[in-house]
Amino acid sequence: MRFISLSGITAAAALAGLALVGSLASAASVPPSNRIATTEDLVALDTYMGDYFQFQPKPAIITPKDSTPIHQREKNGNYFAVELYNPGGYLQRELTVTMTNKLGKPHRIDMVDYSEGSQVDKPNNILVLNYDERNENVVSYRLDTQGKIVLAEVQKNADGTNDLNVTLHPAGKKFTLKNVPLWDGKDRLFPSNKA
Repeated sequence: MRFISLSGITAAAALAGLALVGSLASAASVPPSNRIATTEDLVALDTYMGDYFQFQPKPAIITPKDSTPIHQREKNGNYFAVELYNPGGYLQRELTVTMTNKLGKPHRIDMVDYSEGSQVDKPNNILVLNYDERNENVVSYRLDTQGKIVLAEVQKNADGTNDLNVTLHPAGKKFTLKNVPLWDGKDRLFPSNKA
């Protein structure tokens, strides 16, 4: 017959309790992932972003249809301007791109709309890009458009893909865009007109 001490049982129970509490605490510290974007979310995102920026099929600034970009670089390279003209020769949009000092990559892009060459009376649109520790790729975006804000942060997945966790303000919508390519800030600003 075996004798089991009461103190041994108490110690085992205490260790089991600590293990359970520890695993619950670590599970609680994992941030919950946003739900995958629905069609309704994508429509809301498109409304917020307007014809200024896109995340899919790849991150890019959208140019107005049939516009022609004219680049004007500042001498010391801290910023440059891009003027977008319509086929009639009128200025449609002006972008001022502020570069990061260390990287020479875009950090802030101010977008001003024009109608028949005159500035439209509405707030500027601003896109802010933040890069990873190695300054290789954009890891977060902030787009302010006429009182609406889109925040997006890159989530790197174990399988090598990248998702974007998106929050729309003031609506408070949160969702995830799956398989969004990383942008290095060097790739062309205007790969194509919005489809």
